[in-house]
Amino acid sequence: MKHILIPTDFTLNSLNALRFGADAFDEELTITLLHFMEMPDSISDLLMLPRESSNFNFISPEFREGISLILNRYGSQIKRIRNDFFVGDGRRQFKNYLEHHKIDTIVFPENYELKMPSKRSYNPEKLIWNTKWPVKYIQIPDTAIATLDKGMAGLLLASA
Repeated sequence: MKHILIPTDFTLNSLNALRFGADAFDEELTITLLHFMEMPDSISDLLMLPRESSNFNFISPEFREGISLILNRYGSQIKRIRNDFFVGDGRRQFKNYLEHHKIDTIVFPENYELKMPSKRSYNPEKLIWNTKWPVKYIQIPDTAIATLDKGMAGLLLASA
């Protein structure tokens, strides 16, 4: 079983990376969808960091439903999908995260630009590149992105 990490912005369009990432492997998968956030710069925000469950508010019911649809479609291949947050921007810190969670490969969509749902969110492309971890770059067809712009109905059409 392979454990892959996919950067996410918790939009339905980011689920394309999950779909096409799973298609790129011929084995059972555990998938971590990871959102990247900068470390807070105020002391009060740092003190609240361990209790910051408000980050999970970024995960909409529509996104959770999309994950369920993908699990139904890829149930024989995808054994588990987990949402998580990486807070920080250090290469060593990120490498520790990857080692701790036993991530085998990072799947990164080359042609999808992550949205930033928070002022602390950031695009992890440079961090991933500097970590020198195995990365599988995937292409998401433009038609898949356009289909998901239609919302949950688009995900149903795209996964048919």
